Amino acid sequence: MKNSIENLRGKLTVFYGKYTLPISLACLKFLQDRFRKSYGLYFVAGRSLSPLHVKNLLAELDKQFVKRIRVIPLFNPLSQFIIVNLLGELLKNTPIEWVVFDNIIFNFCYLKGLVKKIKIYSLIFEEISMLKYNAKKYNKNITILACEESRAIFPINFLQKIADIVIKIDHENSKTTFYFEREHNDQIYR
Repeated sequence: MKNSIENLRGKLTVFYGKYTLPISLACLKFLQDRFRKSYGLYFVAGRSLSPLHVKNLLAELDKQFVKRIRVIPLFNPLSQFIIVNLLGELLKNTPIEWVVFDNIIFNFCYLKGLVKKIKIYSLIFEEISMLKYNAKKYNKNITILACEESRAIFPINFLQKIADIVIKIDHENSKTTFYFEREHNDQIYR
């Protein structure tokens, strides 16, 4: 299991848990350990857009690693849709090794009430499928971060089914624990 977890290239990974900041921090530290000298993109949406959130997050990481991260805000579903659909072009022409989408499910809150729930599910499925396709095609790691709160918008278990690797993060008493719930072979790890 360890070797396949270490080999994140070409895989869509989902990190999920209860609270936004510990999920973001745990994910970036996880990637820092595996891609220390690589370049990455960190897309932020929802509550993760807060400058304070991003500042606190980056302050916890290695300074050399932070220099290789490009933080890009996704202000609304349209900007997110454009980025997801153009990501392949970006990945094939740059030295980027990993991409993180933090809280992207919350961007679909804007659409709630404007379109039917089934249409929102369809849009989310389309974007996630495109991310998985790009991860495999360009042999990069693409990670989606999701709070359990987003269940009201989109069922996390759907994200878990489509992802190659699923990692649950528990954060209690200032201690973060990783649970590798599933890898691409549908095996359960606890």
